[in-house]
Amino acid sequence: MTRSIPQLGESFFNTYPLNSSLANAATRDLAYPNYCNQGGFPGAAVRMGDYKLIERFEDGRVHLYDLNHDVGEQNDLAAEKPETVDRMRRRLHAWYREVDAKFLRPKPGGPEPWRP
Repeated sequence: MTRSIPQLGESFFNTYPLNSSLANAATRDLAYPNYCNQGGFPGAAVRMGDYKLIERFEDGRVHLYDLNHDVGEQNDLAAEKPETVDRMRRRLHAWYREVDAKFLRPKPGGPEPWRP
């Protein structure tokens, strides 16, 4: 079964068979929001080339991984590669605007959540 690589803004959970050729994947931008109730954190991610940037919706913190050398996402490169973070974050924020993304809202009497 052949699966196409989703375009920016489409969900791509479980769309990459492990034995398929992903030769063109590194040239595409992929982004997805995540409001997981499985113990994770709300956020979004974008992949550009070998890099994946994750942005947390709670406080705006970012994490950057080189998936070519760190598929397990153990070595956060955000502090070492601020230019890459800035470029990817601009692309992710542009995507938020393109899709009119909705973000966390404060609870009555609670703190104001982070906004991009």
